[in-house]
Amino acid sequence: MLRRVLVLFLFVIAASLAVARGVEAHPHAWVDLRSSPVFDADGLIIGIEQTWYFDIYYSYFIVDELEASGGVTDDALATVAAENMAQLAPFGYFNDARTGALKVALGEADSVETGIDDERIWMRFIVPLERPIVPTSEAFRYSIYDPTYYAEMLHFDEEPIMLIGDVPEGCGALLASPSPTFEAVELAAALDVDQSGGDGLGLLFSEWISVSC
Repeated sequence: MLRRVLVLFLFVIAASLAVARGVEAHPHAWVDLRSSPVFDADGLIIGIEQTWYFDIYYSYFIVDELEASGGVTDDALATVAAENMAQLAPFGYFNDARTGALKVALGEADSVETGIDDERIWMRFIVPLERPIVPTSEAFRYSIYDPTYYAEMLHFDEEPIMLIGDVPEGCGALLASPSPTFEAVELAAALDVDQSGGDGLGLLFSEWISVSC
């Protein structure tokens, strides 16, 4: 089940939320995002750089675990990030990239960094596209979401989507907010921590970033 891919991520959140927020209703974890399409020297889109900021509950429990087992060091944080990335890899790092209705194949994430900022653990990495996208002739869009909606993943409010690299003149990005149906909201609200609404629930609560040139 996809809900179990981030082993370190989820078991500590489940424990913390039983005290902090209760266990009724999905989501049970929260990730704030920053993301940027990456352009190469030819003006083609070759990847998606992204930074995940884990919620304070996850961050607190991971820090507590690390302190109990030797300390919160750069190497210890890097080990947590590496384990998370390995678990996410079979699921495309929760990335969904498309041209029109067709999915774009993704490569292995690289340039992985991690740290703690304002008491929150963050991970930054780039998910490469297996083929470059020509933004002047292909409608490229992407989303980052947990398919089961166990974790809510949304970009920081009121922050523009930045484009990185040799961006062709006139290119820009637009973020479309989620618009779940009433039925989807009701379903998510009815799910307990040990229940799943299926691997398609998260899509209904996902943001989409469209790049146009």
